[in-house]
Amino acid sequence: MCIRDRDEHMEDTLRGIRGHKFVDPLLSPGDVDLSAWVSFKQLRWTLERLESARRHLKWHPVMTQAEFLEWGGIDIRLAHTIKEEETKNAMRILQSYRRLMDKDEMGESYKVFAFQTKNIPNVSPWF
Repeated sequence: MCIRDRDEHMEDTLRGIRGHKFVDPLLSPGDVDLSAWVSFKQLRWTLERLESARRHLKWHPVMTQAEFLEWGGIDIRLAHTIKEEETKNAMRILQSYRRLMDKDEMGESYKVFAFQTKNIPNVSPWF
């Protein structure tokens, strides 16, 4: 789950994002990214009290989007991807990487609360 995290009570937090701008989340289903504010503190509190969650799931500490993507090997994927690209495409890919990873962009403003079934080894979710 990769969402913006807040620990206070929230209402109407579902948002649509298209072209780096906020839009009606129902504007064009399938073409609009969805985002929401979620309280990871409340979600974790709930999981800790659900018997089935304690029995079948494990969860990791909340991390930034940049930490999560590094854990998933984004640097290796970036290097592999741009070595095959023309300069113009490589620059576009590098700009997208910076937007995802930079602390002044999305790298720290988005948080990840990762949880998984206990029978899966602790490995990156992308491998």
